[in-house]
Amino acid sequence: MPSTDRGKLLLRNDNILWFYDPKSKVSVRMSPRQRLLGNASNGDVITSNFTLDYSAVLEGVETITDGDRNSRLAWKLRLKATNEFAPYKQVELWVDKENDRPLKGKFYGNSGKLLKVAWYRNWKMVFDRIRPTEVVIGDGFNPNKITLMQMSQYQKKTLPLSWFNKEWLPHFTSQGEQ
Repeated sequence: MPSTDRGKLLLRNDNILWFYDPKSKVSVRMSPRQRLLGNASNGDVITSNFTLDYSAVLEGVETITDGDRNSRLAWKLRLKATNEFAPYKQVELWVDKENDRPLKGKFYGNSGKLLKVAWYRNWKMVFDRIRPTEVVIGDGFNPNKITLMQMSQYQKKTLPLSWFNKEWLPHFTSQGEQ
């Protein structure tokens, strides 16, 4: 993480998203579609919920190339947003026929234009569940723009309920202490 981004925080409370920057010492409400870093929007990072925010229709079975450049047999689903909080209007999602893991997604805006393509990869056991620990995101307008999101060093912590409000964000530290 670049040093200019250290200490910046995101808080999702139901469908409300807050961003805190320690330099300005202000919490600002954000849209899930606003960019976080590179080609990744906040919706990519913390607000996409394929089950709650979308209805799905099975369009068939296809062989696709996954994020590791392997051929995989996948279910092709068309997801349509069911509420205004969904980060994208529509998503094409390919799910591994062998293990039901998402392999690839194409994300579309309200205009119907392709905004980005994501590949889910590097699956590992995290908190008793196999999860992708990398997401490769390609820009829908310029395929030469790529963002790699890597998730690691997961930790389970019990946090006080009082921490989950925008007023508390200035007191947060990486150790979770005031």
